[in-house]
Amino acid sequence: MRRSIITALAALCLTAAALAQNAKIDGIRKEYAAIKADVADLQRAGAKGKWYVLTLDDNAYGRRYVGSDHFRARLHFYYELESETVIPILRYATEEVEADEQRIRREALYTDGQPVYIYEKDSDQDNVERTLFLDEGEPIQYAENNKVLTGDEATDAAGMLLWQAENLMKRFEGSFGDSPEDTPDDDGEVIPLGDE
Repeated sequence: MRRSIITALAALCLTAAALAQNAKIDGIRKEYAAIKADVADLQRAGAKGKWYVLTLDDNAYGRRYVGSDHFRARLHFYYELESETVIPILRYATEEVEADEQRIRREALYTDGQPVYIYEKDSDQDNVERTLFLDEGEPIQYAENNKVLTGDEATDAAGMLLWQAENLMKRFEGSFGDSPEDTPDDDGEVIPLGDE
């Protein structure tokens, strides 16, 4: 009797944890769908749209890269500005890479400066679609072609996706140079130039 009570409590705890995880994933999916709708609406809304967009087009004119006949990468960073300090806050990023015949599409959704959802489709790897859901920087679900995977292989693949999303964030932040919070306060002192 006691053993069955412990087993029932353990099952209840696992079920509750799974439901909480599913609720978190459902919330991220809703947020992703809302942002995708906002992004789709940007072309129509123009300056009245909800987001700002930073676009980078690497090798726009198609010059040959070493080891490749063709390479081009297009990145779009959708961001908002913090109301008081005007610091850009990345909310969503896309990256499309063409390298010869290979095509890669990546998307990353960010909340509070951390990725919460990452998507990747790579034509060089049988068009496998990879998704990763995160909670406070920790992976909660990794899937390939909508099949949830676990184990070492999933951990390695999830780690690579997370690295890609963090790399996108670094490129975004690097586009703005120093942020106001990284700039020293002006105390009014004249800074000497040269041999002064």
